[in-house]
Amino acid sequence: MILDNYISFNQKVIISVICSGFWIYFRTAECYNLIPRRHIFPIIFVMIWSCLNYYEPLMLPIGLLVLILYSKYGKERQETVTSKEGQENYTFAHLKRPL
Repeated sequence: MILDNYISFNQKVIISVICSGFWIYFRTAECYNLIPRRHIFPIIFVMIWSCLNYYEPLMLPIGLLVLILYSKYGKERQETVTSKEGQENYTFAHLKRPL
C-alpha cells in the first residue's frame, strides 16, 4: 500500500515498532488524554486504525500523528466552554487529573 515500491513489509514493521517505542518512551500524562472518552471521532478512528494496521504497518505511526494533531487542535476546540455568566472561556485541557 504505502511506499511498497521503496521498502519491504519487514522494513515497514521495523519502522512501526521503532515509532511505537519512541511513543512509549517519551509519553507524558497528557498522552493518556489523547483519546477522549465518549467522542465519536476517536471511537471510529481507532476501530479503522486497528483494522488498517493489520494490512499496513505504517498505519501505526500515521495514526499516532493523527491522534497528536487531533489532541492539539480538534479536542481543544470541542472542549472550550463558556461559563453561564459569560465571564471567561476555559478549556478542560488546563485541568489536571491525578494519575
